[in-house]
Amino acid sequence: MTVLTVTSESGFPRKAALYVGRVLSGLAVGFLSFDAAMKLTDLFGVPPGAAPVGVPDFLAQPIGVAELVCVALYLIPRTANLGALAITLLFAGSLVSRVASAEPVSAHLILGVYLAALVWGGLRLRSAS
Repeated sequence: MTVLTVTSESGFPRKAALYVGRVLSGLAVGFLSFDAAMKLTDLFGVPPGAAPVGVPDFLAQPIGVAELVCVALYLIPRTANLGALAITLLFAGSLVSRVASAEPVSAHLILGVYLAALVWGGLRLRSAS
């Protein structure tokens, strides 16, 4: 059985995939870090999307800490898969809370799906070998 490879002798497509994966992962990490920093600093009080679904004020900071832990796991190469899974579960929890409160599908939910795709796509491309 022969396996087809998509890389040239110079390795350019492999390097390109690595760099694209790093950029995608960087975008996701930047957004999640900014979101966690906003929750930790209590810049705007209750996050705008949390109040309608019944998330109390005092949970904003623990959620921000959980986000930073997920990002840290995602950035460490040995635990990147666990971090990507944790980030996806964080988005899933947000989705479940929205659906349970009968909130309409909004841009926040679609953004979570896009970010999960960035996380997994970036991880796949940067770990391609």
